[in-house]
Amino acid sequence: MTTVSSIKAKIKTILETKEGTGQPLNEVYGYWEQQPEKFPCAILEYFESGAEKRDTQQENEVNHKYRIRVAIRDTNNQTESDLRMSLIEDMTNLFRTATNVDTLDSEVHRFEVESVKAFNSSEDMQYSGFDMIISTFFLKTFG
Repeated sequence: MTTVSSIKAKIKTILETKEGTGQPLNEVYGYWEQQPEKFPCAILEYFESGAEKRDTQQENEVNHKYRIRVAIRDTNNQTESDLRMSLIEDMTNLFRTATNVDTLDSEVHRFEVESVKAFNSSEDMQYSGFDMIISTFFLKTFG
């Protein structure tokens, strides 16, 4: 049965394919981590529930959204900007590959990268990066 947690676990598994030596991410957190220690890293969290829409006479399409925050150590230079652009490409392409589409397909009806939005560091946050919103849809049977 598809749940918010089971979808999140699949997304985390996909992200972990880009973690470790020779990969673009040094850490993947499956929870909100305000003070990450390894950079670049991905922080995955449930974001919000979208509208539930009638799909058939027996099913509704349910929408859940997840935020992937990719954090980069803030150095305020061109190298950081280039790294951010490279990571945006890596992360969006990650969710376009057939293998990962199949991984999520076993859990969801469909999904999409809804948005990618860059952010800069602040007094409260000593890193910059971007937030990517993944929107997932699954069919829920009436019962």
